[in-house]
Amino acid sequence: MYTEIKLNKNDIFRVICDIIASRLKQKRGNIDDLPLLSEWTFSTNISKKDLAVDSLELMDLATGINQMFHLYETGVEEYLLRKTQIGDWTEIVMKSLHIKHDAITFKTSGSTGIEKDISHQWDELLQEVRFFSNLFQYAKRVVSFVPCHHIYGFLFTVILPKILNIPAIDFRYYSIGQIVSSLNQKDLIVSIPVQWRYFNESLGSGFTIEAADIQGITSTAPCPTDIVQSLRKKGIFPITEIFGSSETSGIGYRQSPHSPYRLLPFLNRKSDNVDSLEKQLPSGETRILDTVDNLQWVDHRRFKPTKRKDGSVQIGGTNVNPAYVAQKINDHPDIETCNVRMMLPDEGDRLKVFLVPKDKQISTARKSEIIQWIRTTLPSVERPAAIVFGTSLPRNEMGKVQDFQINKES
Repeated sequence: MYTEIKLNKNDIFRVICDIIASRLKQKRGNIDDLPLLSEWTFSTNISKKDLAVDSLELMDLATGINQMFHLYETGVEEYLLRKTQIGDWTEIVMKSLHIKHDAITFKTSGSTGIEKDISHQWDELLQEVRFFSNLFQYAKRVVSFVPCHHIYGFLFTVILPKILNIPAIDFRYYSIGQIVSSLNQKDLIVSIPVQWRYFNESLGSGFTIEAADIQGITSTAPCPTDIVQSLRKKGIFPITEIFGSSETSGIGYRQSPHSPYRLLPFLNRKSDNVDSLEKQLPSGETRILDTVDNLQWVDHRRFKPTKRKDGSVQIGGTNVNPAYVAQKINDHPDIETCNVRMMLPDEGDRLKVFLVPKDKQISTARKSEIIQWIRTTLPSVERPAAIVFGTSLPRNEMGKVQDFQINKES
C-alpha cells in the first residue's frame, strides 16, 4: 500500500512539475519562454507571471494531476482550481494520498497513437520495485535523466529511492561537464537509449569516468549493443535493460545486450498463449496480462521481444499498416526517415506523414517532387493526406517518436 513508502513533499513536487511541463508543452508547442524546470519552486505561481497559465490550461493541468493521483476518490480535486502555487497543489495531493490511495494512473507515452490512461495498483508497483531494489541494493544515489510522471521514471526515480532510502538527483539540465564532475561512487543512472547515446558520444572514445561502481538502467526501447559496450569501457556497468510497457508495467530485464530478457519472478508464461502472462499478485490471487509485443520464448523464463502487435488502422474500410507505408516511403532516395500515423480525430480520417529529407536544406521544388512521387506511387488508401517536412522526427520526453501536428498547408 501507499503508506508503506510515504512519498514526501519533494517527491510529489517533482511529479507535479513534470506533469505541468509536459502538458503545457503539448498545448503550446514549446515552453522555452518559461523558467527552466530546475528553477521551479514550491512558490512558483501557476496562473500568474511565472507560468502564465490561462483558465483553460489551468483546468487541463488540474485534470492531469487529478487523474494521475485519483484525487476524485477523496474529493479534494476541486481545491486545485482555487490555488495558484505548485506548493499548494503538492499539499493537496499529499492530503489525498493520506486519506486514500490504492491506485495511480499513467498515460501511455504516445508512440502508438492517442494517449491512453492506464491505472496500476500501488501494491503491484511496489512488488515490482522491491524486486529490482535487490539488484540495486548497493546504490548510494539515483541519478535521473527522465521525467517522473511516466511509469518508468516514477518507478525508478521516485519509488526505488524510497525503498532503498537513498536520494534521487535530477541531472536533466546538467551540461556534460557538470554530469561527469557530479557523478559519485555507486551512483545508479536512470536514462533512456537516446540519452545514453548522447552521453556516450559526448564523452569520446578514450574517456573513463573516475567514480567507481556506477550502474545504469535503461528502458522504453532497446539500447544498442555498441552503446552498452562503449559505456562499460567508460565505467558504467552493468546497464540493466527493463522491458515492459505502460499497460503491463515491467515484464522482464537483462544485464547484457546479448542475452534474452528474464521474466520477473512473480510472472509466468501462460502455456496456452505465447503472448499472455500469469501474474501472481501480492494478495495471492492471479491475473492474466496480455503483452503489447509479440514474444519469442527461449525457455519458460526467458524471451526476446520481436515486434509490437498489429498496428494496422482502417482507412475507408481497408486495413492499412502505417509501418508498411513508411517502409515504402523510405525507399525514396531523398528520404532519410519518416513517421507515418493515423490522423487524430480532429484532423481527419486518413494517414499523415512526417518526412525527414537527407538534404536538410531541401528546396521547395524538390519537396513538391517528393510529394508528387508519394501521390503517384502509393495506392489511395495508403496515401497520406497530409505531408509535413522537418529536420528530425518529433520525440517526447522519453525519447520515443511521437505524434506531430499538421498545418493547413499540409
